[in-house]
Amino acid sequence: MPHLPILVAILGEPPEPVVRVHGPFTSWYERAIGEPLVEWEGRRSRLASHVRDFAGIIVSGSASSLAEPEAWMDDACEVVVRAHDAGVPVLGVCFGHQLVGRAFGGRVIKNPRGFEVGTATVELTDEGRRDPLFAGLPAALLVNLTHYDMVDELTPAIRVLAHNEHTPVQALAVGDQTRGVQFHPEFDGSIMRAYLEARRPVIAHRDPDVLIAEAADTPDGIAVIRNFREQFVARS
Repeated sequence: MPHLPILVAILGEPPEPVVRVHGPFTSWYERAIGEPLVEWEGRRSRLASHVRDFAGIIVSGSASSLAEPEAWMDDACEVVVRAHDAGVPVLGVCFGHQLVGRAFGGRVIKNPRGFEVGTATVELTDEGRRDPLFAGLPAALLVNLTHYDMVDELTPAIRVLAHNEHTPVQALAVGDQTRGVQFHPEFDGSIMRAYLEARRPVIAHRDPDVLIAEAADTPDGIAVIRNFREQFVARS
């Protein structure tokens, strides 16, 4: 049986100063997951392929907001649901995590605690500790984040796998094959520092220089994305 590729649904792009140094999203996911990916620009076209043409689907972050809906977001939600129904593993990242929440009946809102950005800790729930997405990882993970929105008003289909004081839903699960993480497992410390520089004008809650000094590589994040490949994609 031929090896099927993993699809990355690109729903945004990094700030231009970050792209100039670190390249586009797809290259970050390829580095993190350890193999080439097929790219779909989900804001500009409908997915022409069948979801079963892919071994798994990663849904990227975006500067867009599901609290301010656009038509392409409905198409992206539809792809997530189709993949879920077909048993194709899905991993939503940041905006992609929120998209998974919305696709299965959750609501996405502006986080009342404000912008969460930098290197921080998230804690696994009891269910998260048992979930294969976090296999071999500690109960408290060091991760990189940058987001304004969050998943809210969960439905019975959505299970919470991780949280912290700033964001109650840092990771979620739907069924056996669909997962979302609010944090960015594909960011290394250099990318996080570049984001903090680019977002410096809108960081109000902390000193940007302190956040930049604290930004770090996050092996836990890399382990999450590789667990997606090994525990979900390889076994589907």
